[in-house]
Amino acid sequence: MFINVVRPNVNNREAVVAHFEHCVAHTFTAEGAGEFTDEIREETQCKIDQLDLDIQTKGKERFFLLAQVEGRIIGTIAYGHADDRIRSLAKDKYEPGVEIGSMLIHPDFQGKGVGTMMISALFLAMEAKGIETFCFDSGYKAAQKTWMKKFGQPEIVAKDYWGEGYDHMVWFRKLSDMTIGFHAG
Repeated sequence: MFINVVRPNVNNREAVVAHFEHCVAHTFTAEGAGEFTDEIREETQCKIDQLDLDIQTKGKERFFLLAQVEGRIIGTIAYGHADDRIRSLAKDKYEPGVEIGSMLIHPDFQGKGVGTMMISALFLAMEAKGIETFCFDSGYKAAQKTWMKKFGQPEIVAKDYWGEGYDHMVWFRKLSDMTIGFHAG
C-alpha cells in the first residue's frame, strides 16, 4: 500500500470533512458514546474549523497533514496552539505551546502503521519549523492506550473528567526525545 502525505486545500476539503464525520462518529461509537450526537457534531465541527483555519492561513495558524491511498483520505493529523482545555489542566505547571491533535485514522486502516507514519511526518514538519516542545491530549480510552505505549505515562490525568471512569490525559514532550519512526504495517 502506497501512502501519499499531502497538505489540505480547497480541492480536497470536502473529502477531509467526510473523513472527519466518519472517523469522529466511529470513535464515539467505539467508546460507547455513539448516542451523544450533539458532542459528535461539536467535535466534528471543531475539526472542520481547524481545517478551514489551516487552508485560510496556509498552515500558519493550524497545520494539517493528510494521508491518502489512491486519492482517498485515510488519515489526518495536525498541530497548532494548545487549546483552552490543555491550558487549564496544565495550570502553570507546564507550558503547553504547540499541541498535536486531529489524529484520525480511518477504521479500515488502523493498526497498519498509518498513525505512526503520520506522527513521523508531522515531527519532520515541526522540526523544519523549529518547534522543540509539544503536547497532546486524549479523552478516548483506545487512544490513551496507544499513546501510553508510544509515549509513556501522561503528565496529567484528570480523573473522571468526562464522567465516571472516563479520564482525560495530557502528555508534554520534547521533539528531540522522540524515536518514532516509519514502519510497514
